[in-house]
Amino acid sequence: MDGLTLLERSLFITIWSENVDFHSANRMAAEMTKRAAVEGSGLDDGRIYESRRMKSIIKTYMKGEERLSDEEETGITEQEAQEEEVKEEELKEEEAKEEEAKEDEKSKTAQDERKKKGKEEEEKN
Repeated sequence: MDGLTLLERSLFITIWSENVDFHSANRMAAEMTKRAAVEGSGLDDGRIYESRRMKSIIKTYMKGEERLSDEEETGITEQEAQEEEVKEEELKEEEAKEEEAKEDEKSKTAQDERKKKGKEEEEKN
């Protein structure tokens, strides 16, 4: 348990004493990190907890304690990969929407400029 923060140590003591499965441990970690965020505490170096870090630590701990089978570990890894793919897709969609909004704004600006020039030409005539 060297190198772990107080919150992480607390989580592992709870996991060990209550003999919970990975998914329950993951829920506990999520609750603890939410509570830590509300209280304003984070990692010892000031960073905020990341769920990926907590999952990795839980998985490593449970694997070491032989409380996580190879099949479960593979399933968890696959689920994490799927979640990452979904996040990447959402990010790409968001970037595409932002790019489209920029293009729309440029188009609208160009259209407004043409209208303005057209009105100026009419006023001159």
